[in-house]
Amino acid sequence: MSCFRPFTGLCVNRRNSKSRLPLVSAGRFAVLRPFWITGPAIVFGCWCVVSAWQFGGKQAGIDFYQMWAASQVQGRSGVANLYDPDTGARLGQEFIRRASEGNNPDFLAVAKYWKVLESFSSPFLYAVFRTLPSRDYLTAFDTYRTVCLAALVTAIGILGYLMRFTVAQTALLVGLCSRFFDPVLSDIRVGNVNQLQLLALAVAFYLVVIDQRWRRITGSAIVAAMILFKPNVSLVALALILAPLFQRRWRRLSESLAGLAVGSCFALALGSLSARSPVAWVQWIERMRTFPEAILARNGNLSLQRVVGARLPFVNPTVAAFAVVILLVGSYLRGSRTAEETQPRQLLLLTGALLGSILAPPLVWLHYLVLSIPAAMLLMSPSFPKGTRIVAVSSFVLIACLPFHALPVDRAIPMLTGTVLLFGLTLWHLSRSSPQKIEER
Repeated sequence: MSCFRPFTGLCVNRRNSKSRLPLVSAGRFAVLRPFWITGPAIVFGCWCVVSAWQFGGKQAGIDFYQMWAASQVQGRSGVANLYDPDTGARLGQEFIRRASEGNNPDFLAVAKYWKVLESFSSPFLYAVFRTLPSRDYLTAFDTYRTVCLAALVTAIGILGYLMRFTVAQTALLVGLCSRFFDPVLSDIRVGNVNQLQLLALAVAFYLVVIDQRWRRITGSAIVAAMILFKPNVSLVALALILAPLFQRRWRRLSESLAGLAVGSCFALALGSLSARSPVAWVQWIERMRTFPEAILARNGNLSLQRVVGARLPFVNPTVAAFAVVILLVGSYLRGSRTAEETQPRQLLLLTGALLGSILAPPLVWLHYLVLSIPAAMLLMSPSFPKGTRIVAVSSFVLIACLPFHALPVDRAIPMLTGTVLLFGLTLWHLSRSSPQKIEER
């Protein structure tokens, strides 16, 4: 008989369970702390989520508008290339006329903000957005932001369970992330997709760290679909391939590759069906290849290249991506000499890849830092020493950025500092000995 225990990394045989100690000995998710701790934490989390939902009701959702509007016309006759700037200008005016005909000043205001419809998202993303209401913009936006908040809460719940947080700790994190974490507030404000990405990746991480064939294939398929949904998480796929490759675990490698192939085929097929032609993928790739430099220069770009590029001209996206991959792979290989392959090591590699996806690109909007939550939660979990948890909490506060609003500093500085600290901690623990020795100390 065997049973699955989250965060042990294996299906543990009951007879021999003493020989394979769980990495985390404190804070089982299923066990409630005394109600005087858990109850107020849950109330706080619920209040924060409701407050965040009300906050979203006062926003226009300028990013959501572009994705919603483009999804309405994708594949329509007369729209041969949704990614053509001339087509975007024509569609922008079409939606302004449509908003003017209705009695919806909010819809008209956001339509006039985007006089030219800028289409940079993938055909698969537009296919997903076609499931939202198409006639009433505000109804569609309300539906979407409700789904996104539910995705955020569910994602933190899954990560909390996987990383052995208590119910009280998880509820506190839900509250802090939903109402006091600037990247999440930015995602709510503009209506982007990072909360959805967080949920999909939380589910994928939960599945791939379990040593079971179909779960690993399913988790890898979700990762592939998310890359074709929005390619800013591409390094996660690389982590799924490199880990079993260097460990020479050929069965696990084949499962990861199979899952990535299945997820890619699903996303490509659905995007092609929505656009009524697979040519839409070629058009999207061409549009991304000629990404306008003017967008990279816009205020709000928090990329490492923008912050340090003027002082260090050699820092460019290619160098940054290469450095991230080398550091992750090198740390993983160094630790693999003595460390047993456990769930925390797998999660360190996967969350490290997410942090690399924030540090390497030339364009990083504030809401992209929602994807730093898994790494922060992992390093704050009981699996790691007290010093690591303190630095992780400090990094989380830096990324949250709210305490720094009153200071005359570029908010990119504390946020990138927090991200770099999390990435450095991840590399350090990846390169160290077995995580079980961390627990023993």
